[in-house]
Amino acid sequence: MHRRAPRPDAPSTQEMELHETESLLSILNMIASPRTSADERMYALVQLEHFVAQRVLKTLPVLKQHASEHATRPSAYLAQVDRCCDWTVPVRDARLYMAEQIFAHVARLRVVMEIAGDDRELRTLAAEMGCSLSLLQGMCLTHYPSKQLCSMRSAFELLLSIVESTYAHATHTDAPLRLLASHALDTLMCILVDAPAEVRGVFEQVGGVATIRRVMHTHQAEKNEEGPQDAHVTAAKCFEFLLFYLQAGVFEEQAAAQLPTRADTYPAAVFDPPPPPPPPPPRSSGTETPFYTPNATPRAHARVLSTGSPTKTPSARLERRMPDMNPFTRPDETPRSHAALRHLRTHSTDDRRHVPTHSTEERRHLRARSTDQPFELSQTPRARGSRLDATPHQHLRPPFPLHRTGDRDAFDNTMRRSASPRKASRYESPTRW
Repeated sequence: MHRRAPRPDAPSTQEMELHETESLLSILNMIASPRTSADERMYALVQLEHFVAQRVLKTLPVLKQHASEHATRPSAYLAQVDRCCDWTVPVRDARLYMAEQIFAHVARLRVVMEIAGDDRELRTLAAEMGCSLSLLQGMCLTHYPSKQLCSMRSAFELLLSIVESTYAHATHTDAPLRLLASHALDTLMCILVDAPAEVRGVFEQVGGVATIRRVMHTHQAEKNEEGPQDAHVTAAKCFEFLLFYLQAGVFEEQAAAQLPTRADTYPAAVFDPPPPPPPPPPRSSGTETPFYTPNATPRAHARVLSTGSPTKTPSARLERRMPDMNPFTRPDETPRSHAALRHLRTHSTDDRRHVPTHSTEERRHLRARSTDQPFELSQTPRARGSRLDATPHQHLRPPFPLHRTGDRDAFDNTMRRSASPRKASRYESPTRW
């Protein structure tokens, strides 16, 4: 019985990546090698272009489906497209940028085309340069690091030199030579799309806008002078680039002109400078006339209000409360002259004018009697002008008369037990005579 031969196993992903890396390195070496002919370099460029197209066509549908499923915004989708592919080749412990190798090849082609004298050789080099510029356009749109690499000053100068070169203004109808300027302008647009202000500033520093405007006027003049029929192609491409580069600023100016100004939208008072702060209010009457004495100075009053601190100005809170706390701030009760003060002292109801005064002999007699009647405080001698109440301790008077020894001790013990539960000595009596 005939047996079917076993099918070979499918290559693994790692083997496919290794084979792809080896193929890319072989193509890049063929492009950069000085020993290869123009036909071999053109074949390598076509193979590289085929590889780039396959990877982009394989990645973009998946990215588009993912964006539609997750309702991704257009700006986010374009940002994902800008980083959907990786145009680097691993070489040992480093990574090789394919855009860098192709840019170096374009620079070599430009130098060779400047000195080429044969028309056939010139057309071959122009086709090779056009294919290289197309590869740079795809890599800049799908790989952000490659776009940054092509945003250098030397890259802008190289592309502008191709746009204004003499071989790009050939009078014959060779297609590669006619389209060199258009390829260079397309590459510039792929580099400058969504570029930051720093990149646009570098492009303007090398005179990019002025150069493209000059080339456009030159081709327009050749068309008016019955020059080659395809002269309008380069002029139209230059006009397209200027519209692409300047439309952002034009749109911003138009939007700014259509938007209402601040004075039309908001009242003018909003944009006026703020008014100066009002002057501080005058000092209150409480500060001028302190409550504790009419003769006090404002500084002494400030010290009293701040609880003894040597402040020079009382706080605003205390100043606001002073008119309510100061009885002298009421005009109907505040004496305003010396005669009024003297009359107030004469008719005062203070009880200190009615306190009985005693001579030295009377005070000695009363002190001798106070040992027998210690709670008769109304008979206790006091100094002249004293304001002590006549009987402030009436609640401590015992309901029975006391003698010198026994009754006094009994009363002391009773008071100690009622005042504190602990046992106290006889010298801790609450009342001492």
